[in-house]
Amino acid sequence: MNNTLYKFIFKILILLVPVVGFYLIVDCIIINSKTAFNIKSKYIKNNSDVKCLFLGSSHTQNGVNPDFIKIKTANLAYSSQDVNIDYHLFEKYISKLKDLKYIVLEMDYHTLYRRHDKNFFRLPWYYYYHNINISNQKLLYKYLLYPSNQKFFNNFLENKYWLNNNEERFNSYGFIVNDFHDVFEEVNYDSLKIRKTAKLRLSNRHKEVSDEAFEKNLFQVEEIIKKCNKKGVQVYLLKTPVYKTYVDDYIAYKNEKRIKTIEYLKKKYAIEVLDYEYFLKSTVYFKNDDHLNPLGAEKLSKNLNKKFK
Repeated sequence: MNNTLYKFIFKILILLVPVVGFYLIVDCIIINSKTAFNIKSKYIKNNSDVKCLFLGSSHTQNGVNPDFIKIKTANLAYSSQDVNIDYHLFEKYISKLKDLKYIVLEMDYHTLYRRHDKNFFRLPWYYYYHNINISNQKLLYKYLLYPSNQKFFNNFLENKYWLNNNEERFNSYGFIVNDFHDVFEEVNYDSLKIRKTAKLRLSNRHKEVSDEAFEKNLFQVEEIIKKCNKKGVQVYLLKTPVYKTYVDDYIAYKNEKRIKTIEYLKKKYAIEVLDYEYFLKSTVYFKNDDHLNPLGAEKLSKNLNKKFK
């Protein structure tokens, strides 16, 4: 009986070896691929003398290029990154960055309303690259990224290694220096065509309105500000540039509440708001309605640089 059982287990293991081997190989390729996430995590770990730290979503990721900021800067903003992730990144690195003088928190139209649940597929990335366990993830996801979202990573690998579609080029800070290709470039930055198609394009863009998410995010923003005040780190609230079609699609209640909250934070904590929301008018600075391209990022970053001199 035992002998039969051992044979059965052995056969199962033989069948599993190719599957496990495949997952390990694919995961190794993903983990070691040159990506913004990978480069940024290495930069922050290898540069404890960073003086300025940016947190936020893809608005800040695409909008701030540390190459144009003269003091040592790290931009840890990333696509779909919410305030909760910002807070955990802050908690992770605030004690490690001994020379930190400034923290810049994104305060855009969507910022305080976005909050991911515990199954958000990118949370394992933060565990692997930053050693931050945000949601008590499944054990498998702590050690393998590929199973956390196979469809996403299949597309990533296909585009990067087989199709070679618009291969991304990065600087040493993890900023994508050739990130121009999107809606605006496709229509040759024609403002009339951009406006004509905006309603359909933005129909589901940042429509979240959750008072519960808002209150949780605001609490964490205030916690960051309080801890920075104790450490003598200056906090700025950043409103990144967006194109007028995106502004025209704002939900009035949502935007008004954001404006009032920014004023509340500004007065309560005596902090400065870096308001660049309407800073750039021309389509040539944008890749789409709410993201700058590298040309727009250069413009914004050079202006931000003046603040930190």
